[in-house]
Amino acid sequence: MLGHVERSFSDCLRPPFSTQANGTAALAVPNPDRTKIRPDREGEKMISKQCNKLGVATTGLIAMFAFAAPGITPPNRQPSPKHTSVAAKVGHILSGTLLDSGNARQENAGIEVRPDKIGPEVTSSNVCDVRAFGAKGDGAHVDTASIQSAIRACANRGGGIVRFVTGTYLSGSIQLESNITLRLEQGAHVLGSNDVGLYTSIGRAAENRSTALVWAISAQNVGITGPGVIDGNGRAFISETKPHGGAQFYDPKLTRQGAEVFSRYEQNREGPVGMLPRPGVLVLFIECENVDLHGFNVVDAPNWCIHLACCRHAVISGLNVRNSLLVPNADAIDLANSRDVHISDVYLEAGDDGIAISPCAIGYCSQTAENITVSNAVIVSRSAGIRIGWSSNDIRNLVFTNIIIRDSNRGIAIFVRGKEKIENVLMSNIILETRLIDGSWWGMGEPVHVSVAPWNVRGELGSVTNLRFVNVTATSQGPVLLYAERPGLIRDVLFDDFNLNISSGPLTPLFGGNLDLRPVSPMERGITRYDVAGVKAENVEGLTLRNFSLRWKSAMPAFFRAGIEIAGFRDATIDGFAGSGPSDGTPAIWLHNGVGATVTGARATSGRLLSYEGVTDLTLDSKAGTQ
Repeated sequence: MLGHVERSFSDCLRPPFSTQANGTAALAVPNPDRTKIRPDREGEKMISKQCNKLGVATTGLIAMFAFAAPGITPPNRQPSPKHTSVAAKVGHILSGTLLDSGNARQENAGIEVRPDKIGPEVTSSNVCDVRAFGAKGDGAHVDTASIQSAIRACANRGGGIVRFVTGTYLSGSIQLESNITLRLEQGAHVLGSNDVGLYTSIGRAAENRSTALVWAISAQNVGITGPGVIDGNGRAFISETKPHGGAQFYDPKLTRQGAEVFSRYEQNREGPVGMLPRPGVLVLFIECENVDLHGFNVVDAPNWCIHLACCRHAVISGLNVRNSLLVPNADAIDLANSRDVHISDVYLEAGDDGIAISPCAIGYCSQTAENITVSNAVIVSRSAGIRIGWSSNDIRNLVFTNIIIRDSNRGIAIFVRGKEKIENVLMSNIILETRLIDGSWWGMGEPVHVSVAPWNVRGELGSVTNLRFVNVTATSQGPVLLYAERPGLIRDVLFDDFNLNISSGPLTPLFGGNLDLRPVSPMERGITRYDVAGVKAENVEGLTLRNFSLRWKSAMPAFFRAGIEIAGFRDATIDGFAGSGPSDGTPAIWLHNGVGATVTGARATSGRLLSYEGVTDLTLDSKAGTQ
């Protein structure tokens, strides 16, 4: 069981940095006097010690917090209102501190998931150094043609490694071919050009994204390995004068606070910022097989970051992705309609979703997304740490374990907006820390959000079936939310050993008490007034809460009406619960307008335990009472 976390675990894993005299990054970790900066190796030991106190395995995670990247100075990580320019804010948030090459290759907690055949067979005779083909690596000369020549020459020899030694390689679009691996040596820095004209069309487009820095279509045995850096140069595409635009997707008049108060939402004090015309994707693979992305670093993507569309047999491991938390659409990893993919040992920061399964592939390709595992990940996001859906295709068979999502707008978000079906999803050993973000990012601080609602769809909606959340600790400013447009569209959901801690924050009066369904039809419904609870489930069939604890960490506003509220249900079970309502006079459990409910082993830590109305076929044990 993961221990109760609020301060100690966050402090254990939050990665502040300092620069040592030798130019490398040192890791500041908690210590008794709170003043000393511990070097990397000692920092690892202290993190491990702190986390082990909580019974949390750290194998594979420690690699993400021992950084040493010569030549890169880490800026401060927290946004400051004193910074007046957008570029200054981005520099303030974006961390340039990168994974050490040795630490980036940690084993996956003893589990080998790297297929033997991923990547080409390589000998010393088929290594092509880009400098031998004319690349300057000076950060000023555009090296695109030289890099492409090295790739073509290596491919003509049957494949191999295209090597980048120390230097900064300014480039536009680079196309990979079958049996090619880009190897970024220590100190190698591939820098995306700030000239959008150097990003050539790939011949396909998804959501108007038809260009990429590194891309491949229908290639086999391709990859990128570290420990070098891919820098998307997103800072070059930020507008100092243009605000973030696009469709609003809601009517402020329908929010709880109304248009006048809710206008604060669009001030975007924590982003998103306005963007100039920008490249579509940083690293893009479409319909590729045997993809190996391992041990390199990514910073400052200007748009979608690492995107695999309709790929099969891919391994993504040991990556350190640090995108700006102010830049919109900069998802760290997107798996769009891909199958047989394994992600492990990654640290991800993104101004949008951390890991997204099957969004944004229409125009690239189409197939079912299935058989995907994610383990040993730490994620910071301004949208959802983990997002599943929406999609034009079904999504199934997903396993996530040993995940930490912190300082994010949403923790885990699962969406159906069309005819797609999402099924068989297991989340285990998860820590979630979410809050309301001061900007128009989608979400309301929910640690878990599952919703089925229409978005430009004709005919029957799809469904979400067979979700499991096991051994989870969540600290949030928003509710766990399950919402289906009508009964039966969300089925068979289990929360087992789930600890939920909720508090009110400074933005709760300004943004809280609303249901965020964006995108939804009609668009005016995107954000609407909505009473909530610690757990709010509406129109769910087969919901089980087992060994569930709920703690309120502050006084809550009146729109929190219960500890657990289950409405419009069929077959709801609460087996082992401890908690209370959010305020005096509110119940710990409120059941209404449903069929088939069982409440056993439930205990109110204060106030009323149970209220119910319009419920048929209700079973209570002697402790539950009949209030």
